[in-house]
Formats: sequence, C-alpha cells, structure tokens
Amino acid sequence: MVTQTLVLRFRIEGRLVWLSHRETTALWQRALVRAGVPLVYSEGFSPHPRLSLPLPRSVGLAAADELLCARVEGLESGASEPLRKTLERELPEGCTLTGMEVAAGRVAFEAVAADYAISLRPAVPRERTRQAVERLREHVARSEPIPVLRSTPGKGRPRERDVSPFMASVAWAPDHIEITCRISPQGTVRLDEILDLLELTPADLSGPAVRTRVQWIRKDKSGNNG
Repeated sequence: MVTQTLVLRFRIEGRLVWLSHRETTALWQRALVRAGVPLVYSEGFSPHPRLSLPLPRSVGLAAADELLCARVEGLESGASEPLRKTLERELPEGCTLTGMEVAAGRVAFEAVAADYAISLRPAVPRERTRQAVERLREHVARSEPIPVLRSTPGKGRPRERDVSPFMASVAWAPDHIEITCRISPQGTVRLDEILDLLELTPADLSGPAVRTRVQWIRKDKSGNNG
C-alpha cells in the first residue's frame, strides 16, 4: 500500500505546557488512534506508530507553531476536512490543531530557526532587564562569544559552551522580549540559558515563554512502499 505522511500543525498552551516531549507524543498517539487514523506501525515485538515531533519542546514552554508527522496509508485525498473535525474532538483543552496536510510518500521536516516571546511580571525592574537585553544584543551584533554553563545528565559537572552561533537576534518589545534562535545539527540555545543571559528566572515571567514561530525545511523522501 502507498505510504503517506499526515502533517499536523498545532498549538500547545495552558496546562499542557507541562507535558514532556514523550507525553506530548503519547497525547497525539491516543488522539490519532481514537480518530481512526490508519497509522503505519513499526515491526518487531513491540510495534508502535511511526510518529515524529521534529523539534522537542522544553517542559513549561508554550508553542504556537508545533509540527507532528505521522506515517499513514490509505487516506483518501478528500478525507482531510472530515478527519480534521474528528481529530479536533479527540484533543484535550490546550492543544489546538491549526493545520493539516496529507502528503504523498515520506515527508520530514527540519527546524532551522525559532522565535520566542518572554513576558515579564509587573514587579520585575524594567530598566535592569532592558540593560541585560541591550548587552546581549550587542554581543549578538558583534558576533562575540556568549558563554553559558550547560549541564548534561550523566556527564558530570556543567561545562562552558559558546552559544553565539545559535543567537540570531534579541530585542525589547513594548510588553515582552523577542528572541530569534538558530537551530542546527550541532544544537541550539536552551530557554533556561536565555533566561540566565537576561538575568531572569522563571519566577520573573508573567506566564510561560512562547515559541511563536518555527522556520521549517521540508524534505520529501523517495520511496512509496510502507
């Protein structure tokens, strides 16, 4: 049977921002199964649906431009709208489907950049934060090193890492801070590292930071057999 890729775009907000990457994948697996989507499963002793969330989301981060790819087979081209309505009924509050496409063959996506918005509590001193934003902006503009201490589970003490290759821009907006980060096979800068660079803590935020937009590169793979 011909293999297809179901491409779903969605938002994560509210209480669901506290789901881990694995829990978010499980959320979608349950919704797709309940909606009757003809998923393609892996082989072996423990088959599982072939689902992919191309860009992991940090726990506590809201997101407006998430993407999931599911390998499927046998979906008719005219089934998209009825399927979307059925799928929407299976999603919990806080997960909103914003786009859906049934693509022929195997399709994958790679994230190359992401925009973030950070809003502050009223009690946070604005001048102090503006100065931190300006210092970071100057480092980015001059392509100067931006060192952070990065902890990796199971690898001992935190190690210093230069995240300047991943910082594209930082700006102070009227009611929030806007940041654009590059993403590459070598990694990206983490949200907790951005907060440290801005001399902020999660308690300084008025709500979850939001990944507002992701720049995706689409890759169509050859081969039609599932």
